[in-house]
Amino acid sequence: MGHFSYNCKLSNLPITDGTKVVLITMLPQIQFDNYNKIGTTHFISNDGPNSHFRPIWYPIKGEYNGYGGIENIIKDDNTEILEKYYGLTIEEICGVITSNRKDDGYDDNLDCIKDKSKKDKYGNPQYLDKYKKLIRISGMWIHGEFYDKLVNEKPDNYFNKLDMGIPHLLVALGFKQTSKGKGKGRFNLVFEKDGVEVFSDGNWLDGQIYSLESLNEKVNIDLNKHQDKDRYEQLYDYVFSNYKLTKTIPTQLKYVIDNAILANPIYLENAINGKLRKNIVEFFRFNYYMYATGTFYFPVGTSPQDGDIKSVRKVLNIANDIINKEYEDYIKDYGDDD
Repeated sequence: MGHFSYNCKLSNLPITDGTKVVLITMLPQIQFDNYNKIGTTHFISNDGPNSHFRPIWYPIKGEYNGYGGIENIIKDDNTEILEKYYGLTIEEICGVITSNRKDDGYDDNLDCIKDKSKKDKYGNPQYLDKYKKLIRISGMWIHGEFYDKLVNEKPDNYFNKLDMGIPHLLVALGFKQTSKGKGKGRFNLVFEKDGVEVFSDGNWLDGQIYSLESLNEKVNIDLNKHQDKDRYEQLYDYVFSNYKLTKTIPTQLKYVIDNAILANPIYLENAINGKLRKNIVEFFRFNYYMYATGTFYFPVGTSPQDGDIKSVRKVLNIANDIINKEYEDYIKDYGDDD
């Protein structure tokens, strides 16, 4: 079989032999039977980019080998956790994920998960029970250099912060909880710092305090230490380090932790114990940009054998010209949020 290329699912950049890549693993979410009967021009779902496939591990970084696989894999907390969980090397795990012969087993990369004592009635090899979920996992390819640069860009919007009334955040800011049930209505959690009380419902603060800056108007906060952290930096630094602070997880925070990856017990336990910070922060920044561009997690499509760089360049240049003009108009109308 000859070599072949992919295109990055988000940027459309060609991925050819030796390209730095990020492999995102995922499981299918929905069936498409209804769309065989009734057509549509859009797909709306509260699951956002997870509507078709849902990522299940943190991304794996390496280089594309030209034949549908990943090599020179970068070892990190994520790969260490996966190796321990499956009892396989990360190279073996990725060999299984990227194999195109999982249906019939005719691939040496699959030998590590086969039950050598069994074959079906047609003589096809069978897989060990502990790896039957592993062979169901699909993958999506992202250009590695693009990923690394994108995840260094923090999404700039209000929703990229934890709500101000989350107890873990208030404690990290220097507050102490003084009482419960003696606040103002639903804001019955009372926190105090430097003689100033604030009232929380577990998610929000009373008094239209929606940001560190507005809280700083009431009591001194070390803004330099805290204000530049995005949502998942806050989640890791404030919540995971004090996970047992409260027995009941606030609704807003539960929504974050219930993400399929973050809620995975092997990941949550390791995050609480100080691992995976970089993996978590990077992935969820990337995930936000998937949502911002209306892109679904999905296997990449067919593309030219060696990647048509000239054509992709035309597409991206035209799109870049248009978005830059639209951004100029946006700034004229609304100003620069920065």
